[in-house]
Amino acid sequence: MRRLSVVVADADRDQLIKNTNHLSKMAGIDIIRSTMYGEEVIEAVYSLDVDVVVTDIVLKGIDGIGVLDAFCHMDKPTPKKLILTRMSTAFVQEAVFERGASFFMTKPTTPGQLYERIRMLGADQVKMCENTKCDHSVSELLRMLGISPEMKGYAYLSEAASLCASLSDKNRKLTECVYPAIAKKFSTSAQSVERAIRTCIQNAWKTGAIQKFALENANAHLASKKPTAGEMIEVLSGIMKEKQNMIN
Repeated sequence: MRRLSVVVADADRDQLIKNTNHLSKMAGIDIIRSTMYGEEVIEAVYSLDVDVVVTDIVLKGIDGIGVLDAFCHMDKPTPKKLILTRMSTAFVQEAVFERGASFFMTKPTTPGQLYERIRMLGADQVKMCENTKCDHSVSELLRMLGISPEMKGYAYLSEAASLCASLSDKNRKLTECVYPAIAKKFSTSAQSVERAIRTCIQNAWKTGAIQKFALENANAHLASKKPTAGEMIEVLSGIMKEKQNMIN
C-alpha cells in the first residue's frame, strides 16, 4: 500500500508534538502538516493531497467543528477525518459525524491505537480514490438528491446505502442488521440513526430535489410521495450496485 499523507492538529502543543513524533516514525505514514490552527488544516486540505486528518475539536482560530464545516463546502474530495479529543459527549459525537467525521477517538489513546485507526481509514480512502471513475458514487448521488454533508443524517444515509449495496438480501434488514451496524460504527443508537435519516430525507423532499431527481430518472414511484428511509436506501444502493456491476 502506498504511503499515507496525514495532517495532525491539536491546540495542545505537547500533545501535538507527541502525536507528530510518534506517527512520523510509523511505517507508511508521512506527516505533511502539524499545526495548532484550524485555518492551517483547511489550507492544507485545500492545497495538498491529504489522505487522513487527525484533529482535536479544540484548535486555535477555527475549531474542529468549523474545520469540518469548511470541508463540507470544498469543491474537491476531502480526506478521512479522525477526531481525537477529550470532548466525548453524545452531542459532540453527533455534531462531528453529521459533518462527515470518519472515526471518533477519546483521549488518551496509545500511539499504536492511533496508528491502526489511521491505517484503517487510509485504506478506505485509497479504495475511494480508486473508485472515482464511477459517475454515481454515493456522495454524488446524495448531492443530486439535494442531500448535503451538513444535513442531519447525511453520514448515516451514505453509510446505509454503501452497506446495503454490499450485503446479500437476507442481511439487508434495516432494523435488525443495517441500523445497528451503523450505530456501532458511529457510537450512537439504531433509533438515532433511523431518525436522523428520516429527517435528512424530509428536508431534501421539501426542497424538491428528490422529486426532480426522480423525474429525470423516470422513477414515478419516488416522485409521487416522500420516500421512507428504507425506500431511499433501496434506491441509492440499487444505483450503486448497478454502477459497480458496469465497472466490473
